[in-house]
Amino acid sequence: VKMKYDDSFDPPAPIGEIFLRNIETGERSAKVKVLLDTGADVSLVPFSMLENLRIQSSEETVNLFGFDETKSTAE
Repeated sequence: VKMKYDDSFDPPAPIGEIFLRNIETGERSAKVKVLLDTGADVSLVPFSMLENLRIQSSEETVNLFGFDETKSTAE
């Protein structure tokens, strides 16, 4: 399988396209471009996508650390 790489990342990174689905209603999102990061500990989805699919978001806050040692928080 040949992967697409997105040059908007530095360095260029592998990407894929997926659909999100609400398993309770069967409702499906439009196609979403995602970063394929096999070393990631979490996967994050924008609140707006969850709202569009009427999916309850977690109230958990996650501290994130980048490979370049940057720190941020996801709510």
